[in-house]
Amino acid sequence: MSSKEHASIPLLFTCPSSYAHIFLEKSLEKRLQKLYDEYQLPIRKKRMRLEAETKVVKQDLYELYIYEMRIRWQFKRLLMLYRTYILNKKAEPVIDLVTLQAVEKPIYIYDKNRRYAFEAKTLSQSITSSLLHQSASFAQPLDPKNVYTNKYFTYAQLVSIYYQLQSYGYMSSAISLFKEADFRIARFLSVNYRFLTIKAIKYQLDKTDSEDSIEMIINFIETVADTTGFNLTDRKRNILTAALEVIPNHPITAGLRCLTYADLESDIMGNGTSPFITLSASRLLDQIFTLSFHPKVIEKLSSI
Repeated sequence: MSSKEHASIPLLFTCPSSYAHIFLEKSLEKRLQKLYDEYQLPIRKKRMRLEAETKVVKQDLYELYIYEMRIRWQFKRLLMLYRTYILNKKAEPVIDLVTLQAVEKPIYIYDKNRRYAFEAKTLSQSITSSLLHQSASFAQPLDPKNVYTNKYFTYAQLVSIYYQLQSYGYMSSAISLFKEADFRIARFLSVNYRFLTIKAIKYQLDKTDSEDSIEMIINFIETVADTTGFNLTDRKRNILTAALEVIPNHPITAGLRCLTYADLESDIMGNGTSPFITLSASRLLDQIFTLSFHPKVIEKLSSI
């Protein structure tokens, strides 16, 4: 091959294969970089500029929103103070609906264009009664209501009532637990289920003339009899039932009622029946026949 023919062959085909690949890669890389600089780089710069401007706009809008909300809150507070001033100026001496006497330690509740005044002690008892409401020894707490309107208190009203009652010293454990539950009745029940159940049982047992109360005590006595082997005949059961109904404050019946409450409380707390409770109940059961000589029990048994 002559020197002229050799010079006419491209350099690419005269180099080793590795050099050819390197040359192609560099050439392609330069072309891609050129395309990126011509098309993608301006678009990316524009996007970054728009993002920066959008961020600034968002920050400005957020600051304007906060400023407007602060102004709104100040005007709303001023309006509330003005309405409160007008309502207090027009207010007259209030009679408590329960005691029918003038309110001495008032609890003020504002609702739209009206002001309601409650006696602190009466309102505390009413709210506590609603929170400790029960049915057949099952806790069923209810949301407190405004006795004037028969509507539930709002969250803001409950907060105001709590701090006003606290200032007067009329604070019950139920109201304190209700506040810890953020004044939500469902959460109050779920968190304080044991406490409310124990309160419901105590309330039921304190109703000495209640059939449910007598039935709870009889069930406890039957359990003790099965445990200790005490012979609980129908005659003894009738004597106990009559005594619990007509002489509930007798030392034996009152003692059985207290032991029933202690047993149920221990069971709810997960401790089971205490041997001391069983032994004490067994000793009281040994004195059942002394109840049969009481005049009221004799009269009750004769009427059965």
